[in-house]
Amino acid sequence: MSGLAFREPTGGELAKLERMLVAARVFGSGAEMRSAIGGEPWRIRTTDIGEVAVLSRWRDHLPVLAIDALWCVTGAIPAAVQTLRELGWSVGLSDVVSPPVPVEETGPYEAAGMRAQTVVATFALTPLGAMHTARHVPGLKIRRARKGDVPVVLRIDAACFDLFWRYDRRHLERFCDTGRLALAEVDGMAVGYTLCTVDADDGLLGRLCVVPGMRRRHIGSALLAEAVSFVGRAGGSRITLTTQVDNQPSQALYRSASFSDTGRRYAFLRFGAERGR
Repeated sequence: MSGLAFREPTGGELAKLERMLVAARVFGSGAEMRSAIGGEPWRIRTTDIGEVAVLSRWRDHLPVLAIDALWCVTGAIPAAVQTLRELGWSVGLSDVVSPPVPVEETGPYEAAGMRAQTVVATFALTPLGAMHTARHVPGLKIRRARKGDVPVVLRIDAACFDLFWRYDRRHLERFCDTGRLALAEVDGMAVGYTLCTVDADDGLLGRLCVVPGMRRRHIGSALLAEAVSFVGRAGGSRITLTTQVDNQPSQALYRSASFSDTGRRYAFLRFGAERGR
């Protein structure tokens, strides 16, 4: 299978792409985009006929290339993915993870040799006031996390997620700058956190976790209520989230808080093998 002729964009192309990528919320600002590609120019690729790929390192502790966004005709996706896989090899990244793809549209990625790593379900709460009031948890305090809290948040994340999904310092420090990390503490001990962002009137809950030893104490419900409250204070009118389709405890929490399953399912696909295997 022949790949696409992806290349580094010219200065003029990059200026046009900046407007497009910021409008599409791939980057929060032009400054963020320029900073991202300053030391890694391979992160944005285009072709002579206008296909565009935005890439990153999935996690600093894993040799995985993330396709953050890919704009090309459906029939060109297999060739594009193969070309991007070769680019990943050239910068020391031996696997590739797709963007979230609607499960009914995974065929082109599978034709490139990728397979579903995880399928997630989407839940939403509209309006925000529909959420049930969370129970009081004695000794619980939820506050905004600062960059100095990142080592603590990393430990919580490692206790709650496997190696593929857990965040690294780079991601969490960026979230401190561009999103909102809220840290839950019980009698001064950090036990969980949320990651929440708001864009116009849309809130997105990107993370909610409680360390295993402190679950089933209504801390998750309190974190969820605080995230919904934050979205409302920031001007949002709805909040969405995704959770793995087989994570029944997580789905039970969201349903109990009046979130509804939207029916939308997305897959993250990977090759899952190093070059030459």
